[in-house]
Amino acid sequence: MVDVVVATLKKEYPTIHVYDENVPQGFITPSFFVYVISTENERVIGRRYLREYKMAVRYFGSGYTQLRNMAFELFDILEYPEYQGITLHGVKMHYVIEDEVLHFFFDIKVYIDKQMEDVPLMDNMTVSEKLI
Repeated sequence: MVDVVVATLKKEYPTIHVYDENVPQGFITPSFFVYVISTENERVIGRRYLREYKMAVRYFGSGYTQLRNMAFELFDILEYPEYQGITLHGVKMHYVIEDEVLHFFFDIKVYIDKQMEDVPLMDNMTVSEKLI
């Protein structure tokens, strides 16, 4: 998931650094830092699962107005992030500006079909009944 978001941000903002790991000491601004906060996995039916990624993007820019404007741009850009033919859907988007850093949060939900093990079927069984 992080790769898709990083690629989307790099495509939209080629002059802004995008980090997908820990922010290094002395990082360059303006810059983005993309990470997964948490992941939930829920069995829907059979071998189908819903995996929900809680994502965050931190934007280190300058000035409240620039940070707020970037938040509104991210609403549009991260609604349908795309990378190498994979299109995802960003939902539950919101942001907070704190200590001159934009914290942009959103979820990505993905359905996954897990492969089931081949379990041998039961062989024939003979049942005899007797009335008493």
